[in-house]
Amino acid sequence: MPGQGARRVRDRKTTVISPGRSARSRHTYGSPGITEELRSQGRSVGGNRVARLMRAHGIRAKTATTDSRHKLPVADNTLDRQSTVKQPDRVWAGDITCSRSRKGNCRDNACVESFFGTLEKELVHHRHSRTREEARQDMFEWIEVFYNLHRRHSTLGYRSPAEFEAIMKVA
Repeated sequence: MPGQGARRVRDRKTTVISPGRSARSRHTYGSPGITEELRSQGRSVGGNRVARLMRAHGIRAKTATTDSRHKLPVADNTLDRQSTVKQPDRVWAGDITCSRSRKGNCRDNACVESFFGTLEKELVHHRHSRTREEARQDMFEWIEVFYNLHRRHSTLGYRSPAEFEAIMKVA
């Protein structure tokens, strides 16, 4: 098939897609995140190539599911679906109740649900802490070091929150 030799050459040049790269991102990035990370390093790669090579190397992002069928109380929606803000530190959200959105209000708490879903998927379901203090330290490190400083967020243009805030301060 014409072009297959050239494709193999380009694939070999994209050797940066490896289990080691996935480990550096704590196995949290799928192909869009890995693609953006490579592009930020000046590499010219396409998303389809990255996805294909990740499959070939058996590299996958962490996944988890949450059972939202519960009878726990649901907190009021004070954000009222205004999750898009123009500047950092204008809206803060939190959820200490372990509640999920009610039927018909799929976005009433979407930003908090997204954060806690990510926390559960990327840390909690893959880490078994022996004590509450160890769990607290793990969560602190994940939030303050990895999530805020290094983890790329698709909603922030594949930048970390720290990078995004630095750009917003300059603008």
